[in-house]
Amino acid sequence: MIHERIERFINYLLAEKDKVNVISKNMDKESILSLIEDTKTMEPLIKNKEILDVGSGNGILGVPIALWNDERNVKLIEPRKKKANFLRRLKMDLEIKNIEVFESGIEEYIKNNKKKNITMISRGFHDIGILYKIFEKKGLSQILLISSKEKCKILIEKENIKKPRLCDIKNRDIIKILSLENVSRETL
Repeated sequence: MIHERIERFINYLLAEKDKVNVISKNMDKESILSLIEDTKTMEPLIKNKEILDVGSGNGILGVPIALWNDERNVKLIEPRKKKANFLRRLKMDLEIKNIEVFESGIEEYIKNNKKKNITMISRGFHDIGILYKIFEKKGLSQILLISSKEKCKILIEKENIKKPRLCDIKNRDIIKILSLENVSRETL
């Protein structure tokens, strides 16, 4: 059975798909549910209350996480004005209190943020190497990326990442969750 708040989110995406290009016009309820299942696989891996959904787009990662757990503070980072406006309307229309929308790139957002106990999440980000460099340089405590198995392997090799964790997603052989944690966490 689908959680009522998730059902409202799915219906919102479907109602808006012809107005705003946040999901493919060919997507139906089942395909959206499949993406939300990927998010559900990621959710138990999250270690922090502060979450950055980078390149949020349609909110398919950050919104369900916020809906499942009111204790989490989810920042939806979206540089494209049209999609950021969509996320603001979604937040208002669905009355989601524990998300904030930032219309900026991740570099700009992170420059103005001093917190370290943050989990950065992303799905299909154009260059996951950029996210890894921010994670490493800023000293964030965790990064979770849903990407192709190939992109994850390339990043691990290129950045010489020690102890990466590749997690399987049910029924998705070519998609993985790359989970990395900084060992030296700073407490705020």
